[in-house]
Amino acid sequence: METVLNILITLVPVALICAFVYLRDARAPEKPLHLLITFVLGALFAVPAYYLEQRIDLLGYQDSLDPIVFTLYVFLGVALIEEVCKYLPVLLYPFRKSFFDEPLDGIVYCVYGAMGFALAEGIAHAPHIDWTGALARASLTIPAHGAFAMVAGYFLGRARLQTLAGRRASFIFQGLFWSVVAHGLYNWMILNPWAEWVTLLGVVVLLATWGVALRLTAKHAAGPEPTPLAVR
Repeated sequence: METVLNILITLVPVALICAFVYLRDARAPEKPLHLLITFVLGALFAVPAYYLEQRIDLLGYQDSLDPIVFTLYVFLGVALIEEVCKYLPVLLYPFRKSFFDEPLDGIVYCVYGAMGFALAEGIAHAPHIDWTGALARASLTIPAHGAFAMVAGYFLGRARLQTLAGRRASFIFQGLFWSVVAHGLYNWMILNPWAEWVTLLGVVVLLATWGVALRLTAKHAAGPEPTPLAVR
């Protein structure tokens, strides 16, 4: 019963964040089918991320008191893996399609992919945590995934409308880079083995990332009219 409760707790922030970005896309909302496919792909990509992280955790780097080893673990063994696995579904599906026709679509699709990822991750953890752990994930981990996805999506939205391959690749890389940086900083503080007060700074990083993410979302939402890349 507790597992079911944990899954229900996980669903609440996932649904709220998906609804938020969908409503922000009022000018030319995406079709539910495209969003659902992206969401499911995000959930599927959580599987390789989960197993990669499990293999890395067997090496014990997460318990290292060496600052360099711990930092490499957090940024490369967690943040990079998860952000790549959230980014790839969007790059492989909506980014390549004609219905991805305005900058805000980058944020919308990245968030839906990330929420699919977060839901699958939450389901995987549900049998192993109590309801307080589920609440912590619902109030911190899932919103963090949403914020990092908005940052990545901002740059992906800019990339989609570039005609030069070099500039497009640059924006794609920037989206991944900044999402990994934000994710890594957040995890470094939340998971640090040295001081509990540093954990509180992780919440500050999360709130700051959300502030940036909301500004970037508002910027795209107030941007130019959709380009004629697609026939809906």
